[in-house]
Amino acid sequence: MISTLRRECREEINAEVIVNDLVLMREYIRKNHEFASTDADTHQVEFYFSCQLADGAIPQNGHNIDEGQISVDWVPEDDLDKLRVYPQALREGLLNPKKIYCDDIN
Repeated sequence: MISTLRRECREEINAEVIVNDLVLMREYIRKNHEFASTDADTHQVEFYFSCQLADGAIPQNGHNIDEGQISVDWVPEDDLDKLRVYPQALREGLLNPKKIYCDDIN
């Protein structure tokens, strides 16, 4: 999983990262939420890690920019409380990681 995260960061933000601790894990079961009518079969598990940029790394758009992607912003952990996080229930888990697993929240 760690090598996958590093590879994704190279692809998406064109930067090498050092992967630290797993801070949060979230399940999302679409049939339980507002998009159930369009794709009820979706069940995803998300893993959130604390990471830091490798020495000299500067995050920027990767080689295969997602449609609608404007830019890349690397956010220090101390600034998480200033961001709009969706779903909002993740904010508490990211800011105060006492419990790693978040049930099916949205």
